[in-house]
Amino acid sequence: MADQSELAVAASAQPPDGAGEAEEVLVGIRRDLNLLSDSSKMARKRAINTIRKNTLDAKLSAEVLTEVFEAVLKPMLKLFVDKVEKIREMTVQLLIDFVQVVVTINPSLPYLIPAIESRMGQNEIEEDSEEVRLLHVQLCNAIITKAGPTAGAYLDDLVRILCRTLVDPYPDVMKQSCIAVGALSRAAPQRFYSGTKALSKPLLKALSHQHSKVRVLVLQAVEAFCLAGDKEALVEFMVTLAQKTMDHQPTVRRALYTAVGHWMVDLPDRYSYWSRLLTLMLNGVCDEVPEIQQLCRDKFHAAGKKWEEENRDELKDMLDFGHNDADRPPLGARILVDRECGKILPGLLKDIFDWTPTIRLQSANLLLVILMYGEKQVTIHLEKMLTALFKAVRDEDAVVGRVAVKCTEMLGRHMEAQAWSDIVLPRISTPGLPVSDQIGMLIVMGGLLRGSGQGKVGPVLVPLVTVLSSDNVSGVHNEEMVDELFLLAKDVLIAADPEIADSLAYPLFVTIINARSNLPSAEAQFTETVALLAERQGVDSAGLYARHTATLLAELKRTHTEWTKHSFERVVFSTILSHAGAALGDNVDVVMEIFCCNFHPDKDPEIRLGFFSLLAQLIATSGESLNASGKFSYAAHVVAKIVLPNVVWQNGRVPSALRTAACMCLWALFQAGYETPPATIILWIRCVGVRCVGVLCSRGCLSRRFVTPEVLGDVVAAMLPHIVSLMDDDSEDTRLIACRVAEQVVRTHRDGFTADFAGYDQMHSLYPELLKRLDDNSDPIRLASLKAWLAYAECMTVKPYDEGLYQAHADAVLRGLFIHLDDSEEVVQDAVGRVLKTMAIAVPKIVRRHAVEAKGRHRNSLRCQEIEALCISK
Repeated sequence: MADQSELAVAASAQPPDGAGEAEEVLVGIRRDLNLLSDSSKMARKRAINTIRKNTLDAKLSAEVLTEVFEAVLKPMLKLFVDKVEKIREMTVQLLIDFVQVVVTINPSLPYLIPAIESRMGQNEIEEDSEEVRLLHVQLCNAIITKAGPTAGAYLDDLVRILCRTLVDPYPDVMKQSCIAVGALSRAAPQRFYSGTKALSKPLLKALSHQHSKVRVLVLQAVEAFCLAGDKEALVEFMVTLAQKTMDHQPTVRRALYTAVGHWMVDLPDRYSYWSRLLTLMLNGVCDEVPEIQQLCRDKFHAAGKKWEEENRDELKDMLDFGHNDADRPPLGARILVDRECGKILPGLLKDIFDWTPTIRLQSANLLLVILMYGEKQVTIHLEKMLTALFKAVRDEDAVVGRVAVKCTEMLGRHMEAQAWSDIVLPRISTPGLPVSDQIGMLIVMGGLLRGSGQGKVGPVLVPLVTVLSSDNVSGVHNEEMVDELFLLAKDVLIAADPEIADSLAYPLFVTIINARSNLPSAEAQFTETVALLAERQGVDSAGLYARHTATLLAELKRTHTEWTKHSFERVVFSTILSHAGAALGDNVDVVMEIFCCNFHPDKDPEIRLGFFSLLAQLIATSGESLNASGKFSYAAHVVAKIVLPNVVWQNGRVPSALRTAACMCLWALFQAGYETPPATIILWIRCVGVRCVGVLCSRGCLSRRFVTPEVLGDVVAAMLPHIVSLMDDDSEDTRLIACRVAEQVVRTHRDGFTADFAGYDQMHSLYPELLKRLDDNSDPIRLASLKAWLAYAECMTVKPYDEGLYQAHADAVLRGLFIHLDDSEEVVQDAVGRVLKTMAIAVPKIVRRHAVEAKGRHRNSLRCQEIEALCISK
């Protein structure tokens, strides 16, 4: 009865135009309205369907439906609490359809919104059905859209509803709630500002939803909320919004940057939040998706243009005098970055070392964009940025490192070279600086030079390469640092003027030499860089060495008496000598002075061992190195002052290696002027083990011998005892080389050996040890000694041999040789036979006597018979 009375009151209140038609409709559905409260759920369902059929489906006019809606609303609202989910669902859907078509719902709002709030706005949501909750939020959307500004009167109720539905477990409910927030901000903007602060926490929570579509709609709701609501809430959203810049879904990032773009243009008091907004927008400028990059650039530039318009009077001079070039970002955008970068950079430079690679990469990209827009105006922050970039360029994530290098190039493009050189150069040369920091500084300087371009860094290049050439920088033994030094040297050459003066070229030359000294495996990079430097000086590589070798050797000579095995100068000396080639010919005096000092027996064995290898290499290629100018006259000096003091026997493996190396150097000295046999290479590798062995036999013979009879005559008396001792050395390699040296001594000094009695005595001092070598356990040594014996025999034939005076020596020699004429190795027999046949020329009678005596003792007497017959013929 109460419902019928309410119907009557509602009907009497309708306008007269549609009163008859509306009354007729209400009469037709009166029974169905009563059935809405029936205990039978089937009856209630049929009643709802009948009402829909007779109203909405009947295609009535909006005015009639408005009257009917007001009459049926209250009975329908009671079904919000119906126990049957389907009935609640049908009821809410019916109300939604009514709201969308009626003329106005303002009279119904006092009933409709509280009813929804009772179901959806409590601390514990009463509606347990997801589908019905979704319909309730859709009904709110329809109400806000239809009611317009009137909805603001019920803002508190609507906010309570949305606070619950924004965090609803059902994603579709959250989506519709976000749409409702936007609709409400547009429908009642004045009331929205003061009454919606409670929405910030639900929106903040909803931003972390796992569904990207939900996050997109939440961002749109946050956009509307901040534009129309409390501006202080924007600060609360900033951390979460910053996280969304790294969202893996491009659609989410697009929604974020769209919102930020609107805030930068339309947000009241936006300049109070500009540093935060700018950080978000510039992150989008370096987004991985090109379309998003362009979107952010367009929106940021639009914000800059608007700022220009708002401050046109202040910017008039700048706009009129070329500060708004087409190839540069808009002036307003540049000024805004300049004003805010001081607030952005501290946090940014901290985040660039975050433990998360994604954050480090984003921070590096953001720094790059700031430098692009800030241009020269960021000079005030240069030292802080460089300090951060020193480490960032060596980030463990290669992508972060590459972006950091781009930042250095951008800095170089806009900064004055003097500004960054005053910061970097004093730091990199600081003693004790960690190598990792130095490497970072080298990478940064390379980027700065590349960014500056050719001709813009001229004043700082000489100080820069002077610092690089110091031992504190290029003298550091680290593979990565050497690589960066070579790369930086190339950057210097590219950035320098086309014609490079010696004031720049020499320290750069020293830097390259130092780098090569630290890393022998970098030969290819070294050769390429030297060739580039030579080209920029207008000479070839040989000409480059000719220009600078003398100066470098003079610097090395200042400390050569103090070198130890740890001295870097010693390694540099070896490097320059290995590569200078013909340039050494004019500096042979300095080279030999340094050599002689460091071959003293008191010096570290490691120094002497390395220098023996180097000296032997230079002697073997002296026509293209030490003797390129024909000024080498140090053969006797090498023998007397370098070799002989280092072949004195001492116990131990290191002295043994020294004797081998010294003996090898002596043999190389004798070999100068002869074609070197292939066995030389193998022997050199076994004895010395240096990389440059092949040089010894691959470059042909010299035009002039070093060890002439005259030179040897000055040192032979001192040399022979050492040769005898070396032939009895524990090292097989040393004995082999000593036998070969003995052969060369006898061949070269044959006139001296046969000149007088003293000469013969010197020659006779060799044969006891040569006889011992015939019993050596190494066949190569036995054959080498037989070559020395052949030279000995040939020396005996130079002048008539006094058989009476030297019979005892001849007998001792021949007894030993005839024993080995019956050797088990045929090659030894042949070699001994050649020696005896040569001796038969000098002393035929003594040889014949020993041949006759040996025939009966040999297994095969044919060789003895041949020698006997040869002696008879003489």
